[in-house]
Amino acid sequence: MKDKSWVAVATCFGLGRMPLAPGTFGIFPGIIIYLILHSANTDPFIYLIAVIALFLIGVHASTRAEIAYESKDDNRIIIDEIVSFPVTMFMIPLKWESLILAFFFTALHSFLLFFFFT
Repeated sequence: MKDKSWVAVATCFGLGRMPLAPGTFGIFPGIIIYLILHSANTDPFIYLIAVIALFLIGVHASTRAEIAYESKDDNRIIIDEIVSFPVTMFMIPLKWESLILAFFFTALHSFLLFFFFT
């Protein structure tokens, strides 16, 4: 049962099961997390602590999900894409242009990492 909870976190409650481009769709929860942190006028130090906490949760969740799926770097595990967007946007002001550019750069680097390491 514990692994099911970690799998749910690693797949963003099933979003990672999308048949096409699950990692790209995984960026959207990251955008929501960024917008929540930004709209709360979070101090940069607190923002950094929140992202580090999310990263550590993601490492544990993805490790448990890999065990549950019996597969290394399964494409259903999208917590890395979720965490990468708030990391990308750290200390960047909220503007539509920066959101769009960060989305495309996050998607591009996720694609390139997938392409070169799978």
